[in-house]
Amino acid sequence: MRHSRILVTGAVAAAATALLLAPAAATAHTDNLYTWADDGLGDGESVGGFATTSKTDASLAFLSAGTTEAIDQATGVEICDEVGYAVSRTSDEYAGILTWDHTTGAILSGPVDIYVGNEPVYDAVELDTLADCTVISIVDFDSETGTAIAKIDPLTGEATALVDLPYFETENYTGLATAPDGSTYIFVTVDGYPNVALVDFSTSSIGVPVLLNGLSTYFDSSGFTYGVDFDAAGGLWAITGVNQLEEYHLVSFAAGASLPSATPTDIGPYSYVIPPFVDAPIPLSTEGLAETPVAPIEPALAATGSEAPLGIAAGALALLVAGGAVLTLRRRTA
Repeated sequence: MRHSRILVTGAVAAAATALLLAPAAATAHTDNLYTWADDGLGDGESVGGFATTSKTDASLAFLSAGTTEAIDQATGVEICDEVGYAVSRTSDEYAGILTWDHTTGAILSGPVDIYVGNEPVYDAVELDTLADCTVISIVDFDSETGTAIAKIDPLTGEATALVDLPYFETENYTGLATAPDGSTYIFVTVDGYPNVALVDFSTSSIGVPVLLNGLSTYFDSSGFTYGVDFDAAGGLWAITGVNQLEEYHLVSFAAGASLPSATPTDIGPYSYVIPPFVDAPIPLSTEGLAETPVAPIEPALAATGSEAPLGIAAGALALLVAGGAVLTLRRRTA
């Protein structure tokens, strides 16, 4: 199993295809955080499993089924209408998708290889669901097809690109999260700092990335986000890599907060040394069903006001890689 012990930064670009989505995001109905952790046995014997994350101190605990050798690592997890979904590293070649029991952690079906037409998906990072439990992820196809936000059939592995993201030598996308009001956000690292942008599926584009200034200021550090997800009340949970501390931290933002300016609540550091520990990319999923929609995050996400002078021109946005190392969506090599 591969273990990344370094923190990450990245780059993003966005353009075209079209799809209209339903107005509200669906989730399940309890109140937990879920991720994927490793048992740390070492010497080639390490295996991982689905785990819970404490909302009070970020501690990890395997679900009752414990670890599994069925997959190498879950790179995205999500729960919708009581069904757990995960994208995973299943081989040296392709990404896979599976279903799992969010009570026991047991794998229920799959993994099956993810593909688009006759083309395999080489990497899939993050997992999210829309109002009807449509599963979406950030996927990497090949040098011709490139990277996209895509919907995936969890039973067959068939993926359909919703927002094509042009290919660059390095391309890094770190998170997707759909709020209870139906708004979907993509999280991206710009010039070494975490940013967020609104995804517009009707035009198959993303807005201008906006700096998460409150997050960066709180830790006084460059960094990035992983495993972002909204809870039932509209609060956002995320794992952030803090380069200054060389740590991963679990943070939360209050429902209705303006993500660009809000100061997060720091729940605590994630272990990436003492078992059970996490390995980048770190997935995170909440449970909870919103009884009433919450107000969308400030539409300033679509404005030009970011401390990083960025914008989308001619359907493409190229961002510089800076500070630290980052999970990079790229073709696998043997």
